[in-house]
Amino acid sequence: MATLPVDINTEEARQWLLEHRKQTGKSWAELGILVDVPSGTLSPWGSGSYAAPGYKIAEKVERYRQKIDQIARIAAPTIPTWYDTPTAAKLDNLFAWAQRGRIVVIVGSPGISKTKSAEHYRDHGSNVWLVTVSHASASASTIASNVAYVVNSRMKKGSALGVGMAIKQRIMGTGGLLIFDEAHKLQERAIDEIRSWHDETGIGVVLMGNEEVVGRLEDGSKLALAQIKSRVSYVHVQREPLDDDLRALLDAWGITDEAMRAFIVTIGRKRGEGALRACTHVLEIASMTAFGAQQQLTLDHLKQAQALRLQTIGRR
Repeated sequence: MATLPVDINTEEARQWLLEHRKQTGKSWAELGILVDVPSGTLSPWGSGSYAAPGYKIAEKVERYRQKIDQIARIAAPTIPTWYDTPTAAKLDNLFAWAQRGRIVVIVGSPGISKTKSAEHYRDHGSNVWLVTVSHASASASTIASNVAYVVNSRMKKGSALGVGMAIKQRIMGTGGLLIFDEAHKLQERAIDEIRSWHDETGIGVVLMGNEEVVGRLEDGSKLALAQIKSRVSYVHVQREPLDDDLRALLDAWGITDEAMRAFIVTIGRKRGEGALRACTHVLEIASMTAFGAQQQLTLDHLKQAQALRLQTIGRR
């Protein structure tokens, strides 16, 4: 802890505490705990009605003030919400291609920013709708209801036929794009329903998920799957992040130390670890740990964060 000034100005310490209380809205009881002075003593000292000189109280207030200043000098970790990567640029081009009325299939391992890229394209585009498929919404009727809510059609519930017709009326002529995330969960009839929306309205469609998406489309024994397969314009398969993706992540986080960068890159390159997502988790944990300890982020923080993360998800 920093050395206190030899001559502490008691009045200055009191005025600072009063202003600090006003800015933070803290009660005397809360401040008493933080300053380590009983609130019954701190309150009259702060109001100027304390009988004794109160130098020891001023000393503790000054120590508390120094702590506040020190924490303020160490910036809280800034977590990037978006950063451009080569993979994101590739996916952006594929979304734009699909929006010209094509069906595109995007297959990727977890953590290469498929969902983030889709959200970014939706948020910066026009008539782009992102639908996340779950096992509960994988059938033809439930996916129709889900899409109806997302595109805000006039009919969101009812018969599958009625909801499907309302969807087609809503998306007809929009030049829009429907992106289905976790598309590998879709049932055969749901895939065929999506195909019919594309055929009748010219809407662009992206089916995005894991490798099961391609595997199912290659199953020519089922008519519905064969019909949509013949309409697929492009299939993009990417099983791991690019090195430049990892560099972009590290740049966005402001990591310049070569040893720290190398450590994060090893995490991102491990198959099945979660790629960029795993790197982000480690950086978040390490940054918050360093911030809590009022320290600069170091390689040791990263190693500890990775060990803790692997422990909590049951891996060694």
